Amino acid sequence: KAIELNPKDADAHYYLGYAYLHQDKLNEAEKELEKAVEIDPRYAMAYHLQAVVMAAKNDFAAAIKSEQQAIALEPDNVQFKSSLKKFQSNSGSKTGK
Repeated sequence: KAIELNPKDADAHYYLGYAYLHQDKLNEAEKELEKAVEIDPRYAMAYHLQAVVMAAKNDFAAAIKSEQQAIALEPDNVQFKSSLKKFQSNSGSKTGK
C-alpha cells in the first residue's frame, strides 16, 4: 500500500524487498532492492540486503559488488565488512580458487 501511495519511497521498496527475501522470493526481493537504491543511491543498508539476496542466488560477484557499495557509503560498518569477507570466501570456493 505504501508503494501505491508513494512509488518513490525507498524505505517502502527496501522493506518489501526484505519481506520477499524472508519468503524466499529472491527475484522479487532483488527487483525491490534495485528500486530502493535507484531512488536513494546512498541507501547503504539496501545495498547490503541486495548483496545478501545475490549471495542467496549464488551470484557472489554481484553480492561482492553490492557489499562494496554499502561499505563505500558506511566504511565503519562491521557487519558489512564481515559479510564482504564471507561473500569473497564463497566466491573463491565456487570458482575453484
